[in-house]
Amino acid sequence: MAITGNSSALLSTLLDELNKQFKMKDLGRLHYFLGIQIQYHDKGMFLSQQKYVEDLLAAASMSTCAPVATPLPQQLNKKMHEPTVSDFNLLKRILRYIKGTTTMGVSFARHTDSKLRVYSDSDYSGCPSTSRSTGGFCTFLGRNMISWSSKKQQTVSKSSTEAEYRAMSEATSEITWIVNLLHDLGIQLPATPELNCDNLSAVYLTANPSFHARTKHFATHYHYVREQVAFGNLIVNHIPAHFQLADIFTKSLPQRPFEYYRAKLGSHCVKPTKLKACKQDETKKPKTLQRSPATDKKALAEEKGHSMTVTLQNRFKVLGPVDKDDAT
Repeated sequence: MAITGNSSALLSTLLDELNKQFKMKDLGRLHYFLGIQIQYHDKGMFLSQQKYVEDLLAAASMSTCAPVATPLPQQLNKKMHEPTVSDFNLLKRILRYIKGTTTMGVSFARHTDSKLRVYSDSDYSGCPSTSRSTGGFCTFLGRNMISWSSKKQQTVSKSSTEAEYRAMSEATSEITWIVNLLHDLGIQLPATPELNCDNLSAVYLTANPSFHARTKHFATHYHYVREQVAFGNLIVNHIPAHFQLADIFTKSLPQRPFEYYRAKLGSHCVKPTKLKACKQDETKKPKTLQRSPATDKKALAEEKGHSMTVTLQNRFKVLGPVDKDDAT
């Protein structure tokens, strides 16, 4: 069980009360929980699954396999219930990718703002057998990615706009849940949450009722996004496709854009020389994470796009070039 809080006295009192009811042992500062390793450094902490991944590769007898740069090829036939030999080979490719990224993880910066930003995307009719689309999103609190999702949609979409709009609805539900959670924790957001989408028609649909005649086949609950915009609880932005970080969750990408988006999500290799172990770790002298050579190539050529912000009062007004910091 992991316990966290901003008051050491309150945590000590809680532990004392729990010890009266249960036989418990305080293991000190959190360093390993549910397969996740936590390493601390001056700017925050680093989360990885190196031990879990190494055990997984050993169980599959692939500890000495040759690594690959991307987890999946660009053409993938997604079959879960009736796998074939070809599908098994794709599974082995995923394990080969994991082999080359055992020391990779996600960093959480200590000093960052509390602005909530979400990137939403979909791969229209990406499944060759069912023609269903895959929706994905990633959520950032400041510079830290705190949640992400990649899920095939339950029904076939008749257009890319519908597929994007469904993905936006799922992302909006995630935003609502996170906002309520932060409110329960006593954390107030400094600004209205923003949802970023690269489909202009879907962005228009969030605030323009005249599109309703063309979208009668949409399920009612997918208009949840437009309702949140009308209430002032959400701002929807249009961003260029090359700024769409959620693209990595919806389709297989070539190596260069894959590594670019992966780096933008905050995933990188740990540097053991900059990590600080807790006192308990120092006494046990755990095995230090090995540093792997950097795999990120030079980022894609930087371009500036035009951002479009949609609110109830200010619809479809071009705000000017997208700032690089805001886009990342």
